[in-house]
Amino acid sequence: MKKYAFILIALALSACSKTASDPLVTVLEEKTFSEKAATFMVLVNGNGVWGVSTSDDWIHVEERYYRDEAAFEVICDSNESSVGDHRFCREGRVYVSSWDGSRRDEVIVRQEGLVPEIELKAVTIGTAAGRYSMPMKSNLSDRERRGLRFASDAAWISDLAFGMDGESVVFNAEAGSGRTAQISVTFTDVWGRKFTSEAKLTQ
Repeated sequence: MKKYAFILIALALSACSKTASDPLVTVLEEKTFSEKAATFMVLVNGNGVWGVSTSDDWIHVEERYYRDEAAFEVICDSNESSVGDHRFCREGRVYVSSWDGSRRDEVIVRQEGLVPEIELKAVTIGTAAGRYSMPMKSNLSDRERRGLRFASDAAWISDLAFGMDGESVVFNAEAGSGRTAQISVTFTDVWGRKFTSEAKLTQ
């Protein structure tokens, strides 16, 4: 037997009680699931004709119109990772809108995934000016790596970037000796959570 989590949304669709600028959904809702496939119901307390839709391919709803008080089912695909297929958290939306599309609001659906892992390793570089690298390990896919942000607390370090070998941070260092710097790399996931690793650079 299926077990459902219920979300109640209050709708006011009649023109006599709401203006076009008023929110369609009076209680904004958000649902968070584990990485496993899930199903939940959304209860809508409306007073007119309304429809349901989504543009996310991992969220499934029956795109049709309903009237007044009704419930619709939302099915979320699995977001479990496998070898060669790293799946991190994701966020999607189910839209509830008036029949003519003049007003719309949303249910935010969040699904857990693989936890990002980033590790920089301390390194010592030469005294000459040049392009150097610092080892980095991560479980991020190519898509997530494009979102990495690099920083240093030292003015003599510049042009930090992700290494072409996929396992390093590269940067320019000015000539010098007897000094240290802190290198950091940060990944921000689609939920806005930040994952940061730092390591010491010695010259």
